[in-house]
Amino acid sequence: MLRYRVRQLQIQGRNYLLLPKLNSAQMQILANRLTSQGFNVQRNGPILARSKGGTIHVDPAGLCWSILELDDLILPVIPIILACRKEQTPLRLLEDSYFKLVISEGKTMVRMATRVESSSNWDTMRASGDCGLTPDERSVSSYFMQTIGNCAIMTDFPVSRSDPIIYGRRRYYEASMDGKEASSMLRVVGERQPRNAYLPRDAILRFDDRVIISPRKIAEVLNGLDEWCYLATA
Repeated sequence: MLRYRVRQLQIQGRNYLLLPKLNSAQMQILANRLTSQGFNVQRNGPILARSKGGTIHVDPAGLCWSILELDDLILPVIPIILACRKEQTPLRLLEDSYFKLVISEGKTMVRMATRVESSSNWDTMRASGDCGLTPDERSVSSYFMQTIGNCAIMTDFPVSRSDPIIYGRRRYYEASMDGKEASSMLRVVGERQPRNAYLPRDAILRFDDRVIISPRKIAEVLNGLDEWCYLATA
């Protein structure tokens, strides 16, 4: 079972709290909490909470960030959030919260929707040796990697025909690996193995083969993310 554990990161001067994928009831709990703490809370999907001390952002995709310390403001309601029931949602909307699948010219691309593990945050975490991939993001990524075959990946160890690249003082390697092998080494926040693999900087998994993924199997994967996702299909 994917149990939720509090995971926080500091990236480029901001404090990030990695949360489950949040449903409407959980977002309301967080909005009420911040209101009770003296914030002026606005909601239009995400939460924007302002005070004289600073601003807190909460995205239902599962991310809270601010220059403020978040422990006393958010952590007290985490047990209440985890006690909520899952909210039913159409499969397409649940898919969109995790990935976009593109099949073109005999090849497959899967753009993963990550909370922090991409773009400039990706650069910063590789340089510092951190990782922000959450357990649910790893589960969905691993499913595609194990199903489709060879894929382009980043590692922190050399493999056959890999290209070295430096971030900060740390050396990584761009390579193509067997998906099953790479998925077994895919690093998740708060953990580190002797050998680690990472999603590419753009969070796109590129495969050489064209495949058709069944909606039934995708639903099974997305409904099995436990405490890291409070959305589910019927």
